[in-house]
Amino acid sequence: MKIAMTVLFLVVAASLGAADRDTATFRAFPNPGPGWSSTAGRQQEDGQFSWRHYKHDKTGDVVACVAWYTPRLTVESNAVRQASIETITSNGYAYASTRKLGRPIADTIRHQTASINVRNQAVDQRSSYQVIEYTYVYENVDAETESAMAHGYVIDVGDFTIFIQHTADRVITSDIAQGMAIDLVLAWSKKQTSIPKGWRAGISRSHK
Repeated sequence: MKIAMTVLFLVVAASLGAADRDTATFRAFPNPGPGWSSTAGRQQEDGQFSWRHYKHDKTGDVVACVAWYTPRLTVESNAVRQASIETITSNGYAYASTRKLGRPIADTIRHQTASINVRNQAVDQRSSYQVIEYTYVYENVDAETESAMAHGYVIDVGDFTIFIQHTADRVITSDIAQGMAIDLVLAWSKKQTSIPKGWRAGISRSHK
């Protein structure tokens, strides 16, 4: 499935105690595709975090994209692994935008490290990006609250950790979140190499 990309070039200044960043920083937040609308119309920022939310016109599903400035961290870092639980809440929105924790996780179906492998055979370029992929079921806390399901990906891109989560009050597949994660990495590879065509990507998982 072809997913349209919204490519954002930002100059990020030091703010709210964030580290000094005086160079243009590449951000690529994917758009989930037809039927999805940005809830705020633009990207929002708060210190080291920036985010964008999309809501589906018919189902009410929410996709959140969050960028966290983490120049010295990887997806293997304890702080990033903890953030994969807390950065996006059970309502599908970034914690930085709501300041509400949301419902607790009732079941973790998966929370594992994988790799998005990118290659351009025409110019013999290859690279690999470590990711966390997860699936959560959030608790139904009362009779009026629906259980929620979320599929998410956490990716190291340059000096940033990117979180993408698709949340719904029904059973969903990981196709949207996974496709957006792959599109983000492809966009980053094109930007880094200035080679616009010929890129392919796929996810590999270790089975222990």
